[in-house]
Amino acid sequence: MRAGRRPVARQVSPILGIALVSVPALGAVQLRRRLRRTLRELVGDLVGDSEGDALQELAMDTDERAGTLSFLFVPAVLFGNLRLLLGMVRANRPWRLATRLYRALVAALAAGAFGIVSPEIWRVSAAMEWWRLVATSLLSITITVVAVIAAHRLWEHAPDPRVREQVVLFNVATAGTVIVGIVTLYVALFALILLGAGIVIAPSVFTRALGRDVGVEDYARLAWFVASLATVGGALGAALESDEAVREAAYRVHTERQRGVKARGAASADPSP
Repeated sequence: MRAGRRPVARQVSPILGIALVSVPALGAVQLRRRLRRTLRELVGDLVGDSEGDALQELAMDTDERAGTLSFLFVPAVLFGNLRLLLGMVRANRPWRLATRLYRALVAALAAGAFGIVSPEIWRVSAAMEWWRLVATSLLSITITVVAVIAAHRLWEHAPDPRVREQVVLFNVATAGTVIVGIVTLYVALFALILLGAGIVIAPSVFTRALGRDVGVEDYARLAWFVASLATVGGALGAALESDEAVREAAYRVHTERQRGVKARGAASADPSP
């Protein structure tokens, strides 16, 4: 819901007895507290115990057109859109993205396992400077994000100029969701690979492969480099996923569908008329 260019988090009609809350527009921080407070205010609006904040929000659009309070309206638009964007990304639960894409996860774990047992990769990682490791990780994350968005056509287009701003917001939210999801995958792979390398690669074997004494730093370098390779492997696995599977993983559609299936199943199993 919008009032001009400003997202509206709530709207209430005491005459019709209806109140509406846009949960993503409440933001991503302290969401439960904000939602409880908003619900209390809306109930007060409906029963006539408080003044309608939603009507005041809608009145801001009139103030903008009239030219008053314009210095307050512009920051409100920017902050409102940013809060809405963060709320949209949070609602998608991007940290669960990789666990919903099974082919991508399997490909990433397979690439990580190969890196752990490959002495050539040990030597390459040990010879890399820190800036090369950083550049490799950023490049792998970027490649994976672009591959997931492009391969499954998650980027929306706006042929109608009237909805262009809304489509831009959707695209930014999609990019944010995928980025957070892939970064979460990267961090998880780093931890798993570091643990696996510590268990599988004995220090004596690692020392012979590198030709010098090894320490925790060498294991961390290896895990860092292999996590980058595994993330790219995850991108290749994600390319094999169906468009529907990726959209369900990115936009959390499957949760609502599962609820609908369970509800229909419960209704069909109920013998009562």
